[in-house]
Amino acid sequence: MFPALDGSAVLVAKFAEGVNLDLSWISSLLFVAVELLLFFIVACLLAAGEEFGWRGYALDRLEARFSAVASSLLLGVIWWAWHIPIFGVVGGFSGSENAYAWQFVIWYFIVVVTYSVLFTWIYNNTRGSILAVILFHAILNVSDIAIVSVSSQVPRYSIPYFYAITVLVAIVIAIVMVYGPKRLTRNTNKNAEERQKPA
Repeated sequence: MFPALDGSAVLVAKFAEGVNLDLSWISSLLFVAVELLLFFIVACLLAAGEEFGWRGYALDRLEARFSAVASSLLLGVIWWAWHIPIFGVVGGFSGSENAYAWQFVIWYFIVVVTYSVLFTWIYNNTRGSILAVILFHAILNVSDIAIVSVSSQVPRYSIPYFYAITVLVAIVIAIVMVYGPKRLTRNTNKNAEERQKPA
């Protein structure tokens, strides 16, 4: 999903913004493949550090009291706040473009809260698999890094940025409508109910 979303945003940049993309960085496919593999391994380790806390601990306890969507939104706000310190780091998520700092914080808030619903859907439909959300989280990060050389050439807060977030939000809304906000899953078996009881 994420490579497709990021890749299509690059195409939008090409055709809607007329950006002449420099793809010389992928001239050595073997080097790029090895680099992405190594980053994927690191991304899995980093994602594990977060996911054992967010989905492995907090989500079950929240879902024991609230619906899956409400739990996801609350956890998404906490998840977003967790990353706030990085906003102040030069070269962090928002880069060094101070003029865009607050715009990026708002944009990132929407994205992370949306991701939180998506990750709950993955978690609940894999019977609480931490491995599934770790891999999903890692692929998300690798996909972002894989196109960073391209995306850095795209004007910030242009049509491709709004396209990507609109598609992401639309996907999550569709998931909520199809699977229902209460559990975000069609799985109503005993195992699913037992997992969501308070510890």
